[in-house]
Amino acid sequence: MRKEYILAIIIPLLILSLIGCTKSENVKVISPFKDIPISSTKRIEFSNLTVTSKEKELGRSKMVTDEDDIKKIGEYLKSITCTESNNKNFKPDFVISLLKSSENEKIYLYEIGVSNNQIYVYNYSNTDTVNFIYKNIDSRITQELKSLYNDMNYEEEFLMKK
Repeated sequence: MRKEYILAIIIPLLILSLIGCTKSENVKVISPFKDIPISSTKRIEFSNLTVTSKEKELGRSKMVTDEDDIKKIGEYLKSITCTESNNKNFKPDFVISLLKSSENEKIYLYEIGVSNNQIYVYNYSNTDTVNFIYKNIDSRITQELKSLYNDMNYEEEFLMKK
């Protein structure tokens, strides 16, 4: 009799816990770059931190200044979808910086760090800097951005360690 009471209590608890564990979480998919100011962007800098050839070289930077290339990058960025994340920043494969300045100084609008599983964004507006972190839901983004990176007209600079 006692075993029946224990089973009568344990079985519904197990069923409820299984239902609770298998309940799917509503994950909101967003397009974080749909409002990026491409019309204000004068240059886009790709900093590839995984390409090195010397001991003191930290990576390479490619500065894209052609308006058509900037628009092409902007269109691709606007098509990216991801989910919000509360993870910490990571070391990205490469960084895309949208600059609103011309030759000598770098005035940033956005800085976007990309890896296979995470995207971080620094939005520079006036004196404020806002940081967003997203979970990358499309593993092709990194490869497609690298392809864009390689096909652009650019000026290349070496990023050196101090």
